Amino acid sequence: MLLQRIYLIMASFEDADDCDRLCGDGILKMCAGRSASDEIDLASQPTMIRLENRLSRKELFDIGEAFINDFIASYDSEPDSIIIDADDTNADTYGAQQLTLFNAYYGEYCYMPLLLFEGRSGKLILPILRPGRGNKAINIAGLLKRLILKLRKKWKHTQIIFRGDSHFCSHDFMDWATDRQDGIHFITGLAGNVKLKRISANWLDTAIASDEATGEEVRIFHSFMYKAGSWKHQQRVVVKIEVNNLGTNVRYVVTDFKGQRSSFIYSDCYCERGRMEQMISELKNGLKADRMSCNKFTAN
Repeated sequence: MLLQRIYLIMASFEDADDCDRLCGDGILKMCAGRSASDEIDLASQPTMIRLENRLSRKELFDIGEAFINDFIASYDSEPDSIIIDADDTNADTYGAQQLTLFNAYYGEYCYMPLLLFEGRSGKLILPILRPGRGNKAINIAGLLKRLILKLRKKWKHTQIIFRGDSHFCSHDFMDWATDRQDGIHFITGLAGNVKLKRISANWLDTAIASDEATGEEVRIFHSFMYKAGSWKHQQRVVVKIEVNNLGTNVRYVVTDFKGQRSSFIYSDCYCERGRMEQMISELKNGLKADRMSCNKFTAN
């Protein structure tokens, strides 16, 4: 039944309703491990729906474990380093589905799946379905800790880098990673605040003056050590300041990397997370991974 469902999705028949029309198809039977001439049909739509709705929370957890195990098994040997990229996306919903919520940013009722990819290879590590709105940082530290500890059991020496935008900046995770000191690092966006703006004010004034004097776009980078009230340790903050005819643009990134140039940290390390848009697009357009039309949240 799983093979039947998977191959139907691959063939652009992503709705369980299609099972009724194609349960007797010979090629689909062969894909599902049966003989094309088998007189017994494959699963019908009601049978497939019962399968999807019977999954328990324990079985859903096991599916998540299977994703991680498959990611680990995709490497022939222990990698020197991996990047865990985190982002979410909208999955539009239809009708009265459990935990579907209106998201003002997307202007739709939707779910907001959290997706973890490996930043260099584009391999999917773990997808997690979540309600349509809420704080992105909710329990991200707990999730990352469990994931990294599982990876550490297999890969003792791999450098593991977590990367995400400012919504995934978690002081709990930063403190945990800094305390461990065993090759676990982070680089995330950091929301600006009054203190950060005060620290970078002189650099911004210099950039504005340079733009006014030359008429040319200014793009500069600086870094400094910073500790918010809720943080256990000081961390390095990189600030990017842009001034052009569109105005000013100031962005902050927090990381535990100390020796690299500020421009390298921001442009070459942090901004590379933009590749996730391609990975998410492939997942949604190629595999119809955002087609979730069941009423029950656990079924989706």
